[in-house]
Amino acid sequence: MHTFSSMSPRTGRSQLFDQLFPIRPSDLANMFVITAQMFAQPGKINTVVEALKPEAAAVKTNEDRASAYYFFTGREEPHTSVAFGIEIYEDRADLEKTHNESASFKTLVANARPSCTRDFVLEEFEPADVGFLLRPGGYSKQQSKDATPMFAYFTTAPGKREAVIDKLRPLAAEVEAKEPNCWSYKFFRGLQDENRFVIFERYASLPDLKDTHNSGKTFNDVFAELDKLGWVKEKTLIVGEEPGSGPLGFLERS
Repeated sequence: MHTFSSMSPRTGRSQLFDQLFPIRPSDLANMFVITAQMFAQPGKINTVVEALKPEAAAVKTNEDRASAYYFFTGREEPHTSVAFGIEIYEDRADLEKTHNESASFKTLVANARPSCTRDFVLEEFEPADVGFLLRPGGYSKQQSKDATPMFAYFTTAPGKREAVIDKLRPLAAEVEAKEPNCWSYKFFRGLQDENRFVIFERYASLPDLKDTHNSGKTFNDVFAELDKLGWVKEKTLIVGEEPGSGPLGFLERS
């Protein structure tokens, strides 16, 4: 099982989460993507969430080269005291020289870090040409009080990342065609580990994930085949929920 401590943590002024998924596939090719984790102290996850709210609003208003900045909290143990985020930027400089140098980001660090057990944990990715960010109609149409986002992190056997992704392509196509309540299903390749990738998923409800998606024949067949091949060495599934009254941040600019 992949442990968070093996990801690449950064601290200080020039580190943290930025954007999410660009809205149009054509926009994705050269994007710089960050997934972020903020580990709250017991009873402090709401403090971390409240610190994120003004930062998400500031990113949307002031950072037009951030195409997405979206956070959620863990729904299940051991992740219920963690805020998870996906940030998508035009390039690395937009994270390091614009976002991380902003006054709002510094305020976020000042307000959230004392309520966390450790430094924010970041991992760098680039978009893969598999899956979709949003369905037609856009993010504003894809809202639900029961919305269920998740990350599925994979570490493959050496040299097998592309082979695993290729095995999952038919599943991604089937999800897009046959699971209308799966609103996001996008693959990203790790930049710090050539054997790593993540899928960002977002569903209208938890049953759409657990009862529909996870029970599909293609889903079960492809993962049974991967288990038999031994190509996936570590898999971490983080099932989340949107905190409070709705989504925290944005997945597209409107």
